[in-house]
Amino acid sequence: MEALQLVLPSLIEEPTESDILNYSIAQESFLSECRKSNSEMAIALYFILRSQVLYLYERTAEALQLSFRTTEFLRQVTGLFAGSEYVFYQSLILVARYPEATETERTQYQGLLSANLIQMATWADNCPDNFGHKLLLVQAEKAAWDGKSAAVGLYDQAITRAQENGFGQDEALANELTAKFWLRLGKPDIAGPYLKQAHFGYKSWGAGGKVKHLENKYPQILLKPAWPGVSAFKPDLTELNTYTVQDSDIFDLGAAIKASQAISGQIVLPKLMNTLIQAIMNNAGAERVFLILPTDDAWTIVARALTNRDAGPVNPPLALAECHDLSTSIVNYVARTGEMLALNDAANEGMFINDDYVVKHQAKSILCFPIKRSNRVTGLLYLENDLAVGAFTPGRLMALELLAAQAAISIQNAGLYLELEISERQLAAAAEELKQKNQELQANQTELEMLNQELMETNQALSTLVGHSEKSREETERRVWLVAKSRIMPVIGELRKQAELARYRSQFDMISTYISDLTSRTIQDTSISATLTPMELRLAIMIKNGYSSLRIAEVLSISIDTVKTHRKNIRKKLNLNDERVNLAAFLASKLTPP
Repeated sequence: MEALQLVLPSLIEEPTESDILNYSIAQESFLSECRKSNSEMAIALYFILRSQVLYLYERTAEALQLSFRTTEFLRQVTGLFAGSEYVFYQSLILVARYPEATETERTQYQGLLSANLIQMATWADNCPDNFGHKLLLVQAEKAAWDGKSAAVGLYDQAITRAQENGFGQDEALANELTAKFWLRLGKPDIAGPYLKQAHFGYKSWGAGGKVKHLENKYPQILLKPAWPGVSAFKPDLTELNTYTVQDSDIFDLGAAIKASQAISGQIVLPKLMNTLIQAIMNNAGAERVFLILPTDDAWTIVARALTNRDAGPVNPPLALAECHDLSTSIVNYVARTGEMLALNDAANEGMFINDDYVVKHQAKSILCFPIKRSNRVTGLLYLENDLAVGAFTPGRLMALELLAAQAAISIQNAGLYLELEISERQLAAAAEELKQKNQELQANQTELEMLNQELMETNQALSTLVGHSEKSREETERRVWLVAKSRIMPVIGELRKQAELARYRSQFDMISTYISDLTSRTIQDTSISATLTPMELRLAIMIKNGYSSLRIAEVLSISIDTVKTHRKNIRKKLNLNDERVNLAAFLASKLTPP
């Protein structure tokens, strides 16, 4: 919406050189903020609006440069009203720059213009009321510069079609371009009436800056009294059969700025939906408004306004297929194509005249509009007005596009805020669960300490029995092994399975290693027990049990390099100089548990 704030003053009052300098500073600040927030749609809308203003003030070189800069952001307005305005005005700018272009530039301009005319012809075939006069005006301008007499008829057709379909600003522009055509031919008498019509049209549109621009450029036509003693030209509203933009259209654009600010200030989704639906209802001239968002791979109506007194979120949200207050076919079409659809008289024109809903309700003005973020449809707005044909005027469409651009950003921000709230609730629940797990862990810790005490006592008893006779020692070892296998090892196994004790698994591995150490027959094998140090003997048992070097380092809390050094020492002490002999297999044959 700030894009509109930057552009509107130039239409209301013709800018001075000082204004242009200050405007350039504001422009760079605005574009910088847009880039920081990744608001490419706002940049696209600003470039399109600004290039139009530059063209209207005949600053065609700057307008063309800005039009080219718009290209990288065009994906943001594809299928929107602003996108068609871009093609229309770029075509007029290209024709205006053609006489001063180099041969290389002319070739480039001709290619772009041809592509634009093909696109505009397609739009005019599908929706002649909205695009027919625009195509005629571009064709007239091209014919005029090509020196073709057909330009005269094309200009008049463009004026008539724009007037019939309520495009007052385009009618004023067509009159101005027609006047310039006749002035180039040296026919000021013919140009005069067209120029006065343009003057009146811009004035009715509220473009005071453009009115002053024409008066300064053509004072001999617009400010010269027709007869002595008669004041400057003032068209008689009762005699001129020309389109006048309604006050409500001008107010919509101004009020949209305030509405956009209200939308941007909401981050709680229900409040945002209520603010958005009210803003659309108040600014778009609709009787019914629906906000439709994707939910679980389906379109869902999350907010609606059926009257000014009945507007807000739909709770619970209503599946699109279950709603009978709108045309689901039109909504699905816009969702699929990503392009805006505006029907001035849905029951009598357009591709949906046979739609069940349209036929049943004899629908008049229908507008379905995609809300886009990063060229992706993130929502839909559906509007209806059954009291008037052509209720959704170009001015309202432009205001709606700007509101939708802000809505796309605000909906995304509200979604992130909602996710944050959910995450906080989940975090609180996780903290409570962790508290309970800690209590269980403390209980398990007590049991583990008792187990450690029992193990220490067993270790002491085993150490005492080492000095006994060989037979007695073997019997004792066997009994200790049976006790460890039947009582201690199962408990350790159960504790290792508990996720709450995952961080103690290395201690469990250490305990298992100690038990294997104590209950193995290692001490019977004097060739090994007498050769290896206690640490090397512990590593030998773990290697025999299939532990990798990395796992041994983790369990014993030593470096991997230290493990490798111990392995080399074990091989050396056991005379395993042949690297082909597997150390684990060798130790398994020597260290067999009872």
